[in-house]
Amino acid sequence: MPTFTNTLLYYVHHQGAGHIQRAKSLVPALEEQFTVVFVVGSPQMQTQLQQEFAHLACECLPSKWTDSTESVERTFDSAFEGVPCTRAATQRALTFINLLSAYQARLFISDVSAELTILARGAGVPVIMQRHSGNTDEDPTQIFAYECAEALYAPYPKHIEDPQFAFADKTRFLGFFSELSTNRQDVVRRGITLVTSSGEGVDALLPVLEQLQLPIWVVGCDGTNTSQITFLGRVDDISVHLPTDIVVCSGGNNLLSELLLLGKKLIVVPQPRPYDEQDYKAMQLAEHGYAIHMPRQQISQPAQWQQALQQASSIDTSRVNALANPHAAEQFAALIKDLLCLHSR
Repeated sequence: MPTFTNTLLYYVHHQGAGHIQRAKSLVPALEEQFTVVFVVGSPQMQTQLQQEFAHLACECLPSKWTDSTESVERTFDSAFEGVPCTRAATQRALTFINLLSAYQARLFISDVSAELTILARGAGVPVIMQRHSGNTDEDPTQIFAYECAEALYAPYPKHIEDPQFAFADKTRFLGFFSELSTNRQDVVRRGITLVTSSGEGVDALLPVLEQLQLPIWVVGCDGTNTSQITFLGRVDDISVHLPTDIVVCSGGNNLLSELLLLGKKLIVVPQPRPYDEQDYKAMQLAEHGYAIHMPRQQISQPAQWQQALQQASSIDTSRVNALANPHAAEQFAALIKDLLCLHSR
């Protein structure tokens, strides 16, 4: 494996599968020009990344929380709200700074941590940070991190960005991309496919979906089959396990990317997330006619589902081609190369 003079530290957040899926799409292009070292915040994520990228170094930061630290309900409106005043947090910050120094990092990729973005920039390392979808306007930590970053990158097209986002001019919009096959499969069945990885999602949605008197396939979790419902379980490649045109899903960016690029007609039920990120994404997709937005407060109403099904059936999926960017990884690598040229040492 070649060794490059420019080393990038790449932070992968431990919550949700989207961060590691994004790394699987972007890192191969980075490896052609740079040495990549992963940084994570949990041993579980370290194990996952080492399984996916056995040839790359992966460093794990110690926890900033102690067993005696009281949990704080996040409101996302005060500075460093997610960083407790503890020795553990001090040790975590010190470990991160030492990693920047030990690897002589030329640039830090943040996907995504506002506090580490700020720390890296304060240590003299330029940062490219993923744009955290949703309304981040009231979070001073997030805003300052955006200001500290040399550039932001967004894994979706510019025209579905919140038009009020103040940092759009410094954001590189990569479009939708996916490491999975985007070859569209022939659909031979009528009905609905529900994509969910949680029993909670099944419990919340299946009772009302059953009332629509349509066949239902559930992808992503196990359950008991009935004459109307078929559980397909967890799958490695979702692209070959979607038997219907209409798909009900949450609003995570990677899942939306995969399903839209497969030509599916989506009814998006956003899950509660910081900054209402899934709600904002679903609303923007709906406004441009790419998907149907089903607010969670309406999911128990069969009439709303009937209307959503009618609207979804009329979506022109050929328009989605304009959202795809098969060259996202190469463009991301080129952006990093340009940033390094600005900060040659």
